[in-house]
Amino acid sequence: MSFKFKDRVSTHPNRYRIIPESGSSYYATFERADGPTEVGTPINATVMNSVMTEVSRKLSVVKLWENDKPTDTFGAQTISLDLSDCQMVAVNCRFSTGYAHKKMYFGVVGSQIGMDVIASSGNSGLRKATISATGISFETATYNGSSDVVGYIIPTEIYGIKGVIG
Repeated sequence: MSFKFKDRVSTHPNRYRIIPESGSSYYATFERADGPTEVGTPINATVMNSVMTEVSRKLSVVKLWENDKPTDTFGAQTISLDLSDCQMVAVNCRFSTGYAHKKMYFGVVGSQIGMDVIASSGNSGLRKATISATGISFETATYNGSSDVVGYIIPTEIYGIKGVIG
């Protein structure tokens, strides 16, 4: 695991600067006085790093499909995949045949996802996909209100994600 959480280290723990609306600030030290009946799990670097280690140990991401013509149009179609042992999928999409920007969408097996793109120009597109244990059915995209558009939100890769649940 390349990422490690670190605990915050301060010279004045629990000290806060308070600035009333009048504008003259002062410092105060806060002390918890909620009388817990259960202290609970602390949120610190040790706990968070152990969670990340456990997730990394159980989580598996596998590329299942790659579009061999990512700059071509992409109409409504079903891509047959064995997703029976996956809990989720990730679908990487290219914005359009002429624009290489990509965005990744995540969905749970057995659900429908909406893959949307909003460009800085204000143009927008949407393509829906239904994820089942046997594959993903993609509808044609809409773009700026026009339906049955095949040159936008083009799937380029599909990844199966295992170990998310259980």
